[in-house]
Amino acid sequence: MTKRSSIITILTYAIILCISAMTACADDPTTPDAPEIPDTPELTEPQEAEPVINILTVNGVEAQKTGDSTYTVKLAYDVDIRHLSLKAEAPGAISIGDITLDEDTAIDLSQPLTLTVTTIDGKSQNYILAVRYSDLPVIYVETPKEVTGKDDWVKNGRLSIFTDTTDVVALEKVQYKGRGNTTWSYAKKPYAIKLDSKTEILGMPKHKRWVLLANYLDKTLMRNAVAFEIGRAMSDGLGWTPRGRFVDVVFNGNFIGNYYLCEQIKIDKNRVNITEIEPDDTDDESRTGGYLLEYDSYFDEVNKFRTDLRNMPVNIKDPDEDVLTSVHFEYIKDYINDLERSLATGFSLSDISGVIDVNSFIDWWIANELLQNSEPCHPKSCYFHKDRNGALRAGPLWDYDYGTLCNVSSNQTWLINESLYYKELFTSPDFVARVKERWLLHKPALSAIPDFIDATFDAIRESAEINQTFWPTPDFPNFEGALSYRAAVDRLRAAYIARFNWLDTKITAL
Repeated sequence: MTKRSSIITILTYAIILCISAMTACADDPTTPDAPEIPDTPELTEPQEAEPVINILTVNGVEAQKTGDSTYTVKLAYDVDIRHLSLKAEAPGAISIGDITLDEDTAIDLSQPLTLTVTTIDGKSQNYILAVRYSDLPVIYVETPKEVTGKDDWVKNGRLSIFTDTTDVVALEKVQYKGRGNTTWSYAKKPYAIKLDSKTEILGMPKHKRWVLLANYLDKTLMRNAVAFEIGRAMSDGLGWTPRGRFVDVVFNGNFIGNYYLCEQIKIDKNRVNITEIEPDDTDDESRTGGYLLEYDSYFDEVNKFRTDLRNMPVNIKDPDEDVLTSVHFEYIKDYINDLERSLATGFSLSDISGVIDVNSFIDWWIANELLQNSEPCHPKSCYFHKDRNGALRAGPLWDYDYGTLCNVSSNQTWLINESLYYKELFTSPDFVARVKERWLLHKPALSAIPDFIDATFDAIRESAEINQTFWPTPDFPNFEGALSYRAAVDRLRAAYIARFNWLDTKITAL
């Protein structure tokens, strides 16, 4: 019993000692506090990768981003575009359709390709990649079958336009056919284009109808463009003149060289701005306009007539056969015949001014004489138009690639002052006086045309020289086949200056 009590006493004493020791440690100011544990920081979620292309090269050439989702790569014209190597870096997989690209993938860029970038979290973005051959815009034409003629439209085509600054313009349900008379027979074919809806093209106002001029006979490629620039310089008299842009063209996967994409001559508020006749416009006022006529010896329109006194071949371009009635046909036929009779039987300028717009006739004459164009003598491609209740106006200008601006010598002659109705008009002293006035009015603007030629050369030289490898220019009719591109442009410029100076002297002396 005594032994057990002793053990209890010892344990009690030990417990008291431990409690005392713990109390002493708590009161000791030198004992360090336990370190504070910092709050756990909030973890930010990693940012999701965007489906962008960081690097894109084709055959070692870096592609340029030309819009939010468009890339173009400038390659040599003789590169095999159906077997190209593509290298790209992106935060995800890059695919073309169902094929995921790797560093060994070969691509075919005969048509624009759609590249899809897909990140690991499922985001995706499409990018269009296309080849360019110069600094000009490039147009890709796709048709379901070959364009073989001028009569029937090939439907359900596509048109894609790439520039160096904007996203692709991709159009569906586009129709194509050949165009031109003699020009369709040449190796390099011109084409007509009909869009599914009115669309602005390369900064030119909306319309459905466009043309691709081949300029096959013209080594400079710019004779039509120069003529249209002359027309714009005299727009107060001539009104609308076709606008155009030089482009490179890929047709169904094949690069076919340099073309001039321009507005087709049509009645429209953005083109020949006159009233469009409807079939029921048959009363005395409505039947007076508008009409678009072409004097052309091909005489190949559905609606046409030859004049009574001069046997002029007049083609009615608008209204077309779906709209034109016998009332309209007889009205415009009588109008032109009355004009010829008035000119043949003596006239005053004031009287004839009610029948023709004199200023437009003078400006059209100046343009064609200045361009050394003899086509009105046949006549060919000579356009006139008449608005409702208005006089007959000359223009628009059209078709200047054949035999124009070729004479660089001082041995010049009048070319068209006896063509069409000009022989009679020049018998009027008042008309001659007006010609001098109009020349002085337009002379400053016309003197700047050589600058336009220089600027155009700089813009299209690379494309034009490539074009020669595909379509060597025949020597006839412009006699420049053996010249270099630079020499051909210099000759064109010299011919214009020589003709301008000759006309300045001759018109002043009239």
